[in-house]
Amino acid sequence: MGLSITVLSAVLVALVGVRLFINWSKLCKAPGPAIAGLTDLWRAYQQSTGRLQGTLLNLHARHGPIVRYGVKSISINDPEVINVVYGSRAGFITV
Repeated sequence: MGLSITVLSAVLVALVGVRLFINWSKLCKAPGPAIAGLTDLWRAYQQSTGRLQGTLLNLHARHGPIVRYGVKSISINDPEVINVVYGSRAGFITV
């Protein structure tokens, strides 16, 4: 009984570790708080205290135009970078 609980605990810890690594690796090149790459709790705390906007401005001042502030969240404050990231590949002609 004790061995099965130990094995189950080890498997659970390994699965959580793999999930955290996958979350982190998706946007690992974007700078930002290390905890923001692992969990959205940092972003939720900043939002709940009303400091997210000021914190993002400080992060952009420190790290540049692209900042990671959540597991799957980045903030972009440069119009040229926005065009590169979200640019259309369809080749539509604007009239």
